[in-house]
Amino acid sequence: MTTLNDILKLADEAGATRFILAPSFGTVLTLQDSTPQPNRFSWDGYVVGLFGQVASGTAADYAGTTLRVQIGGVEDLFVDGQGGPAFLGFLGLFGGVPNFQRIVRRVQRGDLWTLTTHNNTAGSVVPSVWMTMVTDDDIAVLAKAVAKFR
Repeated sequence: MTTLNDILKLADEAGATRFILAPSFGTVLTLQDSTPQPNRFSWDGYVVGLFGQVASGTAADYAGTTLRVQIGGVEDLFVDGQGGPAFLGFLGLFGGVPNFQRIVRRVQRGDLWTLTTHNNTAGSVVPSVWMTMVTDDDIAVLAKAVAKFR
């Protein structure tokens, strides 16, 4: 049986097997939300990481951009203290370099995650978000590969 700890170890040692770029948010105007972007998964497996960037590369744009992830139209990945939906800032969520947040979330083929960004800066931003995933089909293959090099 594969445990969540096994999945994390595989992802740390062998990397992800899929990189999924969220559909383009386009340019997000000052103090506005982006158009919510649907992402429907094509594989069964585990999302093991989230990444975020802004096209300008400036710290101010990065720190002023926030993200909401809604799962299946009924659940938010990030919630406030009352259990309501929350936007988390890129800087707090992803940190500086390498702009990454570890996550372990089971997904199945056809699951829908809707991503929305918000711009809190004085100018426009062009954010991008992508996810890393280890698919069920690749877990056994990765485990064998990692074991071979231990």
